[in-house]
Amino acid sequence: MSDSRGGAALHSLAGLAVRLTRQWARPVAALAAACGIVAATIVGAVGVGESMRNGLATLALSRLGRIDAAIVGEGFFREQLAEELAAAVGLGCSWCRRWCSR
Repeated sequence: MSDSRGGAALHSLAGLAVRLTRQWARPVAALAAACGIVAATIVGAVGVGESMRNGLATLALSRLGRIDAAIVGEGFFREQLAEELAAAVGLGCSWCRRWCSR
């Protein structure tokens, strides 16, 4: 058995391995490089996304300030709710001047 391409005999497994390595070295190297680029892109995107999430969470918490309670609802709240809550807690309306019309 002789190979028409190079004249090397394929009498052993080692000869076959050498021939396949020579034949497929460039495509396998290109595939490995492409996989590395894709992996680096995904890791970078995850890192940037995590950084953005942490930054936005910090910004939101700093804008909230010190809060003691939160009201969660399905829809919108009435305008008078701030006044009613302030009266119920005994704060008066000085803390909600930004929202109240009084």
